[in-house]
Amino acid sequence: MNFKTWLGLSVLAVGSLSILSIFYRVMYEPGLQLNNDPFADYILMWGIPIQFKLDKLSEYPTLLATLLLCICALIFVITGRALKMLAFLCALMFTNQGTRLLVGIFNFVLLPERTAHDLQLLLPPSLMIGISYCVLRMFQRAWDGQSVSGGAFVATPVVRFYGYVVDLVIIQTLVHDGPYNLSLLPYGWAVALLSYVLYYAVFEHLFLFTPGKLLLNTRVCMENGTVPPEGTIILRTLARLIPFEPLSCLYNEGWHDKLSKTKVIRHPWAGGLVTTG
Repeated sequence: MNFKTWLGLSVLAVGSLSILSIFYRVMYEPGLQLNNDPFADYILMWGIPIQFKLDKLSEYPTLLATLLLCICALIFVITGRALKMLAFLCALMFTNQGTRLLVGIFNFVLLPERTAHDLQLLLPPSLMIGISYCVLRMFQRAWDGQSVSGGAFVATPVVRFYGYVVDLVIIQTLVHDGPYNLSLLPYGWAVALLSYVLYYAVFEHLFLFTPGKLLLNTRVCMENGTVPPEGTIILRTLARLIPFEPLSCLYNEGWHDKLSKTKVIRHPWAGGLVTTG
């Protein structure tokens, strides 16, 4: 079994555990007791990789995202395709579980009495972060291989605006209003601000793209086309905190581009969401 197959099966296992988690949560809601079944406790502790909080509609996008994750993983294992859609869903899982891990660490540090169970709760998000990281790295290597042939051009303001909207929606639904709500923590506003900074800094440093950029085939590079160093990504991210900075992207360059001497380029090769492989 090669690494790609193993990775696809790992994502499929995560999705399957999540479906079981949703099933057990539905059973618990009417008050059904499972007699302290350790298997059920483990499934519930594992949680859901991509979870939304949209009032009464939360279950539907959560279940849809989980099913899509399983379907894309299965297609990828069988045919080696659907990598782009799988990578996008894993980017959502990376964000969601990163938030869950961040909240879990803060809670563990702030709890007056810590137990082994509290530490054990940090294991599932850590594993899901690791799996999603590997998928995103695989997509990045495929992107790098295709990019050798050239054809990239500077992304237009319209494309960048659409990517920003996608990222903003993800941050709002998965980070600020998600099931692991950062505002419930002490100094929640500071943690929420930190999550906004980490969202861009981590994604652009590790992968050169955010989920919104991934969807629109765009990525970050230096003005000369090279990979930005870590310090440049941090400067680029901190520049986003300037008031009204997003409006600057309605022109050819945003302030965070000018200050960090970076640009966003678009690759036409990636094609549709499902066909890229």
